[in-house]
Amino acid sequence: MGLFDAIRGKTKPVEAKLDALFRLPSASLTLFASDEYQLVPTAAVCMSPTAADTFDTAFGETLKLIQDANSDQKPEIQNDTYGYRWIIFQGGEVDDLVTKAHMINSTIESAGWGPQLLCSVFKFNVTSSINTNSKALYLIYLFKRGTFYPFFPLENEKRDNQAELHLKAILSGDLPIEEDLTKWFPIWEMPL
Repeated sequence: MGLFDAIRGKTKPVEAKLDALFRLPSASLTLFASDEYQLVPTAAVCMSPTAADTFDTAFGETLKLIQDANSDQKPEIQNDTYGYRWIIFQGGEVDDLVTKAHMINSTIESAGWGPQLLCSVFKFNVTSSINTNSKALYLIYLFKRGTFYPFFPLENEKRDNQAELHLKAILSGDLPIEEDLTKWFPIWEMPL
């Protein structure tokens, strides 16, 4: 980007950072060791709204590729109430989910839609009420920052900030955790 682009208000979109995603499987061992969390074998990639027909045509083959050969579960595309596009997919283990998320992200990025990538979401059921009253933990991966943050939703669109900060301290040695807490957006009504 040159000086004239900056003066005219044109900015270069931030490139997605996908490699930190592969640190999640080893970090999940820390979660499982506590016996407080259980993986939900469904994850999702979220992107900002795009031309739906173009997206569906361009990524139809990719969605077929990530479908498990032994499963009738096809990736599903949904729009949420805010207009964001979600690609929801299944996997038996964390490694499977991370691989599929990376495949989708890479395909979207190589097609030139990297700036539309927002996050990947991995869900864990909370099996103990020791640290939170939440029933679910979502580990959210921010593409453009290459960082994760925990999200513990509670009823009535509230969240358990104390549990989130507690988990931040536990996982900070295993995952690149987002340091700027203003980037820890609550994502309500996720289709997961």
